[in-house]
Amino acid sequence: MSKVVFLEDAVEGMILSDPIINNMGQTLLPPGIVLAPQHLRILKTWNIKLIHIKESETEEENEISPELLKLAEEILAERMNWTPSIDIEKDWIKASLQLLAMKLQKKGNSYDQS
Repeated sequence: MSKVVFLEDAVEGMILSDPIINNMGQTLLPPGIVLAPQHLRILKTWNIKLIHIKESETEEENEISPELLKLAEEILAERMNWTPSIDIEKDWIKASLQLLAMKLQKKGNSYDQS
């Protein structure tokens, strides 16, 4: 099982569950890497905001509910009049939904359009 964390919340010793790929399709870090300070610097340099890390089967504190993801999807749909057509655009939408859902979760599911 994996969870999405903001890079700023990542700490040394966490294990990547998914590869980190830049916007040119190059793999920066493969899955299974145990994060070290130099990895975190590389990711900051590439302006990576979210990463997927492995978590134990019992941790569920950061899990995003389907309802919260649906709310994030509705909010994003209001803001955009565009449908992704290629894989990198679809990945961008997926990451945007995760990021928005995480922000909503931190704010207690409230949404302010201002």
